[in-house]
Amino acid sequence: MGKRYLILCAVVSALMGAQAPPDFSGTWKLDTLRSRFAKDAQAPKSQVLRIDQHGSTVDIKMTTVTRTGENTEAFESNAPAAGPSAMWDDDYLVLESHHDTPDGPQVVTRRLKRGDKDKIMTAVTTVKDKSGENTTYEFYVKE
Repeated sequence: MGKRYLILCAVVSALMGAQAPPDFSGTWKLDTLRSRFAKDAQAPKSQVLRIDQHGSTVDIKMTTVTRTGENTEAFESNAPAAGPSAMWDDDYLVLESHHDTPDGPQVVTRRLKRGDKDKIMTAVTTVKDKSGENTTYEFYVKE
């Protein structure tokens, strides 16, 4: 009986690991009033994520408007190593981009998580640069 139980546990574990990731498809708008930004970070005027997902493959276009203008960045799950990328970490969709700034290199990582309802998504965003690491907590609403 013990051996059968172990085999059953292994099969169930493999099936659970093969589950499709949660569906993030849609247009997500940043709720700047609910979001909490690092004290030295400037909150964007607006930010929109357009996510096109088919199974575990995702294409994302993020458009951010700040006081200095508009910037659009594209993330792909099959992106080249040097470009912005999207990858899965369990139920999290992780976006990572590398930037060369006047103050040196910067790495921005967003860990997106779907809420309990289909209309909300949260992101823990970490910015690492020569001055250290800052964390922002972003709240998105599905349009």
